[in-house]
Order: sequence, then structure tokens, then C-alpha cells
Amino acid sequence: MSPHGVDLIVDTSGHNDMTAAVDLLAFRGRIVLLAGLRSRPVLPVGPLYLKGGPPVPRPGAATLGE
Repeated sequence: MSPHGVDLIVDTSGHNDMTAAVDLLAFRGRIVLLAGLRSRPVLPVGPLYLKGGPPVPRPGAATLGE
């Protein structure tokens, strides 16, 4: 296993253990869920943001008022 975490986790199991997935992530890592239509995973928001959080769109020049 990578000592700094992994860059990408692809979960096809349908269990969607988000707590375990976030624990394994590297800083700015990504999680892809491909199964689990009826599952309702809990997103550990605090630990996720400490790993770099979800990407936030940067405002364009028009939004910033140049």
C-alpha cells in the first residue's frame, strides 16, 4: 500500500464504505462509485476536506470584476 494514500479509489462492490475510502485517499485523491443504487453512504465531510476536499470551480474574470 502507498504510505501517502492512493490517488484513485474505484468502488464497484455496492457497499460504498466512504469512511474506509476516505481513510485510504492521498491528498487530493478521487473516489469513483459505480454500484450501489439503493445504498445511502454517509460522506465523512470533515476527513474528506482534510484530504483536499471536492474541487471547487474557480470564478472567471467576469465574476471577479477583472
